[in-house]
Amino acid sequence: MKLTVLGTQSPIASVGHHGPGFMVQSGDNTIILDCGTHSLVDFARCMNNLHIFISHLHCDHYSDIFAYQYGSTAYRNLGLLTNPINIYLPESPAKDADFIMNHDNLQFTNYNSIGEDKTYKIGDMTVSFCKTTHPVETYAMKVSDGDKTIVYTADTNFASGEKLAGFAKNADILICESSLLEEYNSPAISSHLTAKQAGQLANMAGANTLLLTHFWHNESLENYKAEAEKEFANVICATEGKVFDLPKRKISLQRGM
Repeated sequence: MKLTVLGTQSPIASVGHHGPGFMVQSGDNTIILDCGTHSLVDFARCMNNLHIFISHLHCDHYSDIFAYQYGSTAYRNLGLLTNPINIYLPESPAKDADFIMNHDNLQFTNYNSIGEDKTYKIGDMTVSFCKTTHPVETYAMKVSDGDKTIVYTADTNFASGEKLAGFAKNADILICESSLLEEYNSPAISSHLTAKQAGQLANMAGANTLLLTHFWHNESLENYKAEAEKEFANVICATEGKVFDLPKRKISLQRGM
């Protein structure tokens, strides 16, 4: 699998940055985890086997979905898109889900709901879900090819810590929101994590790499990294365009003597 960072800032983004989004690719299949403002990738590179998963229906996490939908129509009409785009989203808030699915009748798309009782097989990748604590229905998402695992927390607070740690157990990369810093003294009233709590979660899960994201637009990334490193050693701050290759382990066969 290959992981590409599409966007890292919320609720608004500064110059050179985009809203939340991550792309996972394996073989001919592309999975996009959230598609915040300006996170739209080169559509022509991945359009015919494209699966977009929206963690929750807060607009900073799905605003580019309308560009994908419009693109599906345009590229189909040009004869360039042969397979519909697959979009997966929570069922609530119902008015927002309905607006996404029905605002344009010309979409070349399929829709599926997400939930803890569902898994989706996409090529050699499997996507599963863990409900988190947030003001609207929200899911962390796990992508695994049977060898390597990427877990994306989406938005949550630390009330879901134990549950998320189990869901993300031994993840190769834990993509974790870290909207806040402890120095602001805000976790008690927030529906998000601090960088310290992200580090604690990675430690609890036994993750290999902690990839911090969901940054406040005018905060230094070094401050997030320094706080998380007090709890977990291998911390990276996500930046737009950064790529992580997760090749499958090679199995060597020994001849019998």
